Amino acid sequence: MSLAIVAGETSTIEENKKMHWQEVLPYFEKKLEKNPNDWETNLCYANALRKNGKTSQSVAVFEKAARLNPNCVSALINLGGIHFHRFKEYGEKESKQKAIEYLSTAEKMLLGNTGDMATIADRMTVLSGATNYLSELTKRKMFLHPVDSLKEKCFCTL
Repeated sequence: MSLAIVAGETSTIEENKKMHWQEVLPYFEKKLEKNPNDWETNLCYANALRKNGKTSQSVAVFEKAARLNPNCVSALINLGGIHFHRFKEYGEKESKQKAIEYLSTAEKMLLGNTGDMATIADRMTVLSGATNYLSELTKRKMFLHPVDSLKEKCFCTL
């Protein structure tokens, strides 16, 4: 059973009940008391922490979700994004390598259409974001090439 469907910047839907991000923290904390090793609940809780401005706290929970489910693309993308911004905004040098590691792993899963896509509505949009972050971090050249016969987009890197 999927626990959360992100509905927007300010709210989420939990078990068919719309809740604001401020309301969901106690909800997930209660769920995690019952089952602390549920990767999906950890992922949702980490997203809620981040949405509530508790980014540092969310990192540990995203990492736990990724440990519990190494194929969880969303946890890797979120961790990569957080570390990308820590490097870009605050110059945290160790965050650059972490961002590259998380985003490279997620990119491989997205390109191969493998991994668990929980909370990812549009694989190609997420892939584009990961690829763009990686291009900026590694200074590699990246281009988007539509493949008409496949009716999908392929990302190519040089």
